[in-house]
Amino acid sequence: MIYHTVFRWEEERMLDALRDIGILFRVIDINREPIEIGSDLGCGYSIAIQRSVSRVAALESSAALEGSGVRVINSSISTAIS
Repeated sequence: MIYHTVFRWEEERMLDALRDIGILFRVIDINREPIEIGSDLGCGYSIAIQRSVSRVAALESSAALEGSGVRVINSSISTAIS
């Protein structure tokens, strides 16, 4: 799962690389599909890549994903201390 606010060329290259190695993924726009801390995502994904350009959106969505048991690359801790 790739969680973003603005889809940039970096995200497009990431998607190309994931496709090249055969990894299934879903791209989620934080603004269109917000999640709440403590909610049950029911998404079936175990890893998410946080790519939000908004620090607040990244922090909140990473915390919500982590709280649902999803491992987040660019975690809420790394966002909070940056």
